[in-house]
Amino acid sequence: MAKQAVEYEQVAKAAEQLKQQGKEPSLTNVAETLGLVSQPNHLVAMLEQWYKTQPEFKRSIDRPLSDNITITAKEVAEKNVELEKSLSLLRATLESTADGIMMVNGHGKVVDWNQKFVEMWRIPSRMLEVGTESISFDYILAQLKSPDQLIKDVEFLYNNPEWQGELSILHFKDGRIFERFTQPQRVGNDIVGRVYSFRDITQRSLKDDELRIRERAIEASSHGVVIVDISKSIMPIIYVNKAFERITGFTDKQVLGQNLAFIYANKLHQTNLKRLDLAFRELREETVEIESYRQNGEAFWSEISVSPVSDAMGKVRHYVCIINDITQRRDMEKQLLKQATHDSLTELPNRVLLIDRVEQAILHAKKKKSIFAFLFLDLDRFKLINDSLGHSVGDKLLQAVANRLLIATEDADTVARLGGDEFIILLQEITTEKAAQNIAENILEKLATPFQIMQHNLKITGSIGISYYPKDGSDYELLMKNADLSMYNAKDSGRNAYRIYDKELNRQVINRMQLDNALRDSLKRQEFYLVYQPLIDLTQNKLTGFEALIRWQSHLLGHVPPVNFIGTAEENGLIIEIGRWVLEEACTQLKRWHDAGFNTLSMAVNISGRQFRQTRLAEIVQEILEKTQLSPQFLELELTESLLVDDLPNAIKTMQEIKSMGVRLVIDDFGTGYSSLSYLKQFPVDKLKIDRSFIIELEDETSEAAIARAIINLGHSLNLKVLAEGIETKVQLDYIIQHGCDYAQGYYFSPPKQVHELMPIIKQYS
Repeated sequence: MAKQAVEYEQVAKAAEQLKQQGKEPSLTNVAETLGLVSQPNHLVAMLEQWYKTQPEFKRSIDRPLSDNITITAKEVAEKNVELEKSLSLLRATLESTADGIMMVNGHGKVVDWNQKFVEMWRIPSRMLEVGTESISFDYILAQLKSPDQLIKDVEFLYNNPEWQGELSILHFKDGRIFERFTQPQRVGNDIVGRVYSFRDITQRSLKDDELRIRERAIEASSHGVVIVDISKSIMPIIYVNKAFERITGFTDKQVLGQNLAFIYANKLHQTNLKRLDLAFRELREETVEIESYRQNGEAFWSEISVSPVSDAMGKVRHYVCIINDITQRRDMEKQLLKQATHDSLTELPNRVLLIDRVEQAILHAKKKKSIFAFLFLDLDRFKLINDSLGHSVGDKLLQAVANRLLIATEDADTVARLGGDEFIILLQEITTEKAAQNIAENILEKLATPFQIMQHNLKITGSIGISYYPKDGSDYELLMKNADLSMYNAKDSGRNAYRIYDKELNRQVINRMQLDNALRDSLKRQEFYLVYQPLIDLTQNKLTGFEALIRWQSHLLGHVPPVNFIGTAEENGLIIEIGRWVLEEACTQLKRWHDAGFNTLSMAVNISGRQFRQTRLAEIVQEILEKTQLSPQFLELELTESLLVDDLPNAIKTMQEIKSMGVRLVIDDFGTGYSSLSYLKQFPVDKLKIDRSFIIELEDETSEAAIARAIINLGHSLNLKVLAEGIETKVQLDYIIQHGCDYAQGYYFSPPKQVHELMPIIKQYS
């Protein structure tokens, strides 16, 4: 700096500045402050002039400037103590703050910092050792995602030393986020450096992000969200989301400040609403279903879940309410409940609801010491309608029956459908057993009127079993069981009737049920076997074949005669499977005899009504013949005339299919059925079989004997062979021989025997 450029004011200012800094205003220090490389002579004179203005400095004129400045040791000590106190206070302040503090001098050099700064910036200890110049600026830059921004900020502050305030946020590579502030550091009016403060806002930023996400989620949610301020007496709504507006039709402007109850309108009496109010008072969570109203007045069902929200002090001031429109769900639940408790075809209560009704009736009867009746209705021969006319007609008939049952009963009664053609009528409002019987009679009368279903005029009857509470049962199971048994009594009595539960009468039904159950396992357990009765050719007194007859040795019931189980097998459908077994077993045995050299023998097998009516009978016969390798001409199928006239066209068709194979057909028990001569002429049969009831009376020349003669003559006139069964005496044999009968069978020749017993007879009549 040139001489003429140094003015007294500059020197005085530099000296003053040094004084304030606690430094000695010496020539060296003043020259350095002024930026002078050397100490010009005139600088001394100017500095002396300044000293004269300072009363605390005393000097001697004759001594050099450096020697003339004196200050007492006491004053220096006092100044030092005061300075140390200030510095200590400043350091304590810096270290106690939660922010990281860094100070730089006028040249940008880091000159001081607090411990928090070191921790935040993770400054290594090597940079903090005594003697190092400063914390590495490059180390700081290396931690940042965008160090260029920090460099720009430094340049800006260098060019704008007076600027103070918040700088751009720093984002670290490891995910930390710092906000920062800066202000210039002043000594007097001069800026001697800059102070920076750093605050870690990573968690706050994350929370802010999370809050924004939650706010967005609430707004985007399909659930209605309502916030209620419960600190105020009316508990006003202070927030609703868009979903609430969509669900209710109310805008936020319409609902803010109002109590949530306004959407319940005139439904304020609802029990669930009281539960909701109680939850608010008890500061707990609750979920209820409430009938509500939309803005347009439309009713809907809402599910409301409320949860308390505590503030920072732990006090509940707000409630969050979640509202969902559950109208569709309730409708579906109602529908599912109906499906679970009602019959889909008739819409009558099903077994589930019936059981509940019975249990309620029992509770009522116990309380009132009253009775009620349990009626079990089963339609008679309903399966025949299903099989012949189809299930669509059968279903419509069941619906019509259900309607008539409802007409025949009172509103307080329960009419239920168990399934199939089974109905239950629960009569609660009766005082006597006779009243229930009158209703049963009324039901049968209502059913007696023909039903017009599509183009069909259908007649149906029913069988009803009645049990009474508490006499016949104390629970649903017993009442059902005993009513069911009574219904079977009604069927056994001829159908179209009702029967009251009676232990003695129902014992027969129980035996029948036991028989039915045992019969279902009989084939699997191989309990059936065949016996064979010889068929004698009377013209040659020679064995012409055998009739196969089934026998049953049950592991539960012992020996069961055919007359006791054939009817049951016919009813439950097992006769088809049993009949096939008989046919195959008989053909197999006959083939063994043929293979043994008795190749002229034939085999007669009885075909039941249900067997005959199955659509695959001819096909089944063909399969068995092929399987056993038996020639068809040796097989005879015996058919009763009654089963043939039930459905004449189909009967003739089936007979023709079997006849075309070469199998011979026999009409069994002829004379006991309803065949006319015109029917008989249409049947492609080979033989007539005179029922044994006409043979028994032959010895007395009764009308039965005349019928026997007529049958023989009728058969021959139609070119049919005639067989008489049940021959037990020589007189009977002679009579039928005398009148030209072709074949005979009976105990006179041999009772039915098992295979191992038949060889003597085969040899006798061969």
